[in-house]
Amino acid sequence: MTICSAGRQAGREAASRATASLWPTAVSDLERGLRRDDELASAYRDWLAAARLLWGMAADLSAGNR
Repeated sequence: MTICSAGRQAGREAASRATASLWPTAVSDLERGLRRDDELASAYRDWLAAARLLWGMAADLSAGNR
């Protein structure tokens, strides 16, 4: 498995856990400290980390193609 595919898989899994039955307002409430949900917070952090990893790789690939 490549780093890219591992990142995509981790992102999909975290995203599905984080948004399984929640609306964006739940994530917004979590970010603003209005709601406490440790499981959602953990899944959301995993999703953000995977997204940052993928964006970083995309930027590296883009820079290499110039």
